[in-house]
Amino acid sequence: MELGVCYYPEQTSEENWTGDVAKIKNLGLEWVRIGEFSWAMCEPHPGQYQFGWLERVIALLKREGMKIILGTPTATPPKWLSDQYPDILASDRDGRVRNFGSRRHYCFSSPRYRQESRRITTEFARRFAHLVDGWQTDNEYGCHDTVLSYSAAAQDGFRIWLGQKYGTIAALNDAWGNQFWSMIYRDFSEIDLPNLTTTEANPSHWLDFHRYSSAQVVDFNLEQVTIIQQNGGRNIGHNYMGFFTDFDHYDVAQALDFVGWDSYPLGFMSKLNFTAAEKIRYARVGHPDIPAFHHELYRQMTAEQRFWVMEQQPGAVNWAAYNPAPAQGMVRLWSWQAFAHGAEVVSYFRFEQYAKAQEQFHHGLFTPERNLAQGGKEASQIASEIKKLGNILPKAQKNTAKIALVFDFPSIWANKIQPQGDSYHTLDIMFRCYSAVRQLGHDLAIIPATADFTQYDVVIAPSLPLVADDLSQKLKNFKGKCLLLPRFASKSQALTIDLKQHREICGFAISTSESLPDGFFDQATIDLKDKNGLAQPQTLQLGIWRDHADPDSLDPAIEILARYRDGGILLSRYGHIFRLMGLPDHEIINKILVTYLGIHDRNYPQDCRATKLGDLVFMQNFSPVSHDLQPLAENAELIMGDLSVAPYSVNIWRLHTPQ
Repeated sequence: MELGVCYYPEQTSEENWTGDVAKIKNLGLEWVRIGEFSWAMCEPHPGQYQFGWLERVIALLKREGMKIILGTPTATPPKWLSDQYPDILASDRDGRVRNFGSRRHYCFSSPRYRQESRRITTEFARRFAHLVDGWQTDNEYGCHDTVLSYSAAAQDGFRIWLGQKYGTIAALNDAWGNQFWSMIYRDFSEIDLPNLTTTEANPSHWLDFHRYSSAQVVDFNLEQVTIIQQNGGRNIGHNYMGFFTDFDHYDVAQALDFVGWDSYPLGFMSKLNFTAAEKIRYARVGHPDIPAFHHELYRQMTAEQRFWVMEQQPGAVNWAAYNPAPAQGMVRLWSWQAFAHGAEVVSYFRFEQYAKAQEQFHHGLFTPERNLAQGGKEASQIASEIKKLGNILPKAQKNTAKIALVFDFPSIWANKIQPQGDSYHTLDIMFRCYSAVRQLGHDLAIIPATADFTQYDVVIAPSLPLVADDLSQKLKNFKGKCLLLPRFASKSQALTIDLKQHREICGFAISTSESLPDGFFDQATIDLKDKNGLAQPQTLQLGIWRDHADPDSLDPAIEILARYRDGGILLSRYGHIFRLMGLPDHEIINKILVTYLGIHDRNYPQDCRATKLGDLVFMQNFSPVSHDLQPLAENAELIMGDLSVAPYSVNIWRLHTPQ
């Protein structure tokens, strides 16, 4: 459990460096990330390198005992490069070139940019691999909607990729169903990108373009990792973002030693469809489960489950619809929450609030005048607490949860391409299912569809329209209980309707699926356990989406657990498979989990979350009032905090016996 900070020596006078590093050290921080936006400073003219300043700041940091993460600078190619080679620039969905003047203006498909990326990465690795303690490749792949580029280079690359995938144009025409609307191609060279068609393009065309674009990110990252490793570099990661799904993060992570992500809980309140009441309730704290959702998503992406928070919000940000400052105590709470979920390092963005350019309103640990800000005070407090607890705190450990949620990037792309209803939002549904379990007091793992299910007792698939044959077999052979939500196994890998696997896994066929307009609900009745453990019939209103079972297809072994008022199935059981046909809110989902899947409700206070790490339990309070945790004391020893967890605070317990 170590702390760090993102520092930009190139954005300040060199005479400030010594004082800045002293401030970093005095806060108790151990890691410093530098360099990821420094290309123009390191190569101000083509082939004319000026690495002296970077060498001096690295030497200063090392003298003061700092550990360094160096970023490759490829997220910000310099102006002279785009002027010399305009073909490196990406194009947006309307075909307009994305010009120089901000960042991430390159196209992953550009052969020229790939060459330049390898060149500058080689220069960095050759000079610094023996001096630094770790690496970050590029910065926030895909930020500002830059995974899908509609450039000439992307079109050329896509055609080659399709040829390699399908072999013959006849196979592609058949897979895509191009007999429809006379969309037959004679050769791969005839295939354009799917962005500028009169109305929607073929969904299979779109899904393959998503897969191609994701593969470009994977290859781009692998090139950098390989170069760094060949020059002796180690400890290589990348900083992913929150609620961002435009490329397959699992595929990119296969080349990484650890996965980082950038945690901005307040900014992310604008990313999902939170209610007006939730936006007010969590305006200065963020929804309690936003950071945890991402910690567990990224924790599972490497074999050793190594993850960092590469950028932790230390104050107000500048990029959301609204940018409130965190409540006092929240920077500390978010940091401990990350450690509770197994983070190795929490690194704050950034050292100081910069008074110039695009991020002037983005707070840092220090003010523009280099006075200590609230975030810096809380970072210092955490550093002191870590030092005080010493060996009591375990090293980052693998997730041992017995409940898992399946997260599949291609399925998310499929739903995005064919949402079928304006109110159907895949990430909303996934997040609500995750939150439902967390509100019951349990940890859970977020896993890919390719994961081994045998270590779990319960597996939840919130939105999984694409089910490969191996996943189908795993679900059928699973010894625990599975909860499958609407749209499950509804499409083939080519994004065409294919319901065979649904019948085999769930015991019946789907006759109709419908999306429902806002404010329209179907009523259903279901038995749900109350706080006393007694099952009572409850009437639900369900909207957004509904699947209908074909009544003539029901396997005799199907058990109908709940129905809609019109007689349609709401919840069925087929052996260990539970199939939910509508979308209740998260409070009903957690009651279904308790009533039918056997997950115990630990009855923790609202807006409190418990996270287990080894034999420790971190109790986090996201509410403005204290909560008495005397019942926890019956089975645990308090090692940080009081019996009552304070507002916007955390306490730590050591368990006497396993929970």
